[in-house]
Amino acid sequence: MGSYNSEYESYYAKIMGKKRGPDSYRRDYSVGNLTGTQSKNVGDIIIKRVIQELAGTFILFMLIFMFKMIKTPETITAYAMAKDIVSKGYSVEDTINYAKTMDLSSIKSSAEVYVEDIKEKLGAGDSIKERSKENFIKPLLGEYKVYDEKQKIYSVSVSEATDVNSVYDGKVKKVGEDETLGKYMIIDNGSGIETVYGGLAELALKEDQDVAKGEMIGKVSSSFLFQLKYMGEGRNIEDYMNMD
Repeated sequence: MGSYNSEYESYYAKIMGKKRGPDSYRRDYSVGNLTGTQSKNVGDIIIKRVIQELAGTFILFMLIFMFKMIKTPETITAYAMAKDIVSKGYSVEDTINYAKTMDLSSIKSSAEVYVEDIKEKLGAGDSIKERSKENFIKPLLGEYKVYDEKQKIYSVSVSEATDVNSVYDGKVKKVGEDETLGKYMIIDNGSGIETVYGGLAELALKEDQDVAKGEMIGKVSSSFLFQLKYMGEGRNIEDYMNMD
């Protein structure tokens, strides 16, 4: 944290240098001629401003530390920008304006995944991966092959009209149809996990209906598509389900 301390001191010095312009010493000298009430008001204003700058700077450095620990495209960009803010001594207002442009939902998602990874490494209770792997079942039998590596969508070749079952308890979040998945169903299984079932020929459930583990949710045509999402992002199903 040594580098953070030196950057913090440099940043605060620059901020205070901006606040104390060339005429600041003359203004300070004239304060002695003010009345007691005026002097107190000036002192209060200065104290409040210093507190605001300190609080803003502390928040900025906490964000920098968080961005450095959590590696995603968004946080890497934010980390570089925050370091630039420190080196150039931008104001707290500049920092706040930049923070408003950040995708906080993406950062929150990454942070929660990061915490889960830490829990898994430290053995601090069961992680979501461990719990889901113990409880989730395959939606149907067959060989799961990668259909879309980026989105982590898997395909299974099956006989027509094969039953598709819910991998775990949950609630139907959405039913629909698109070019990639065909007719599909999304089930919210809780704890940030959603399961997506595509290539369905028939749908047995509607939106907002509760569903139990192993319950039949529909029938497939000739090819079944499956995706497991955690915090809105597709994941390797082997990490969350027992595929044996």
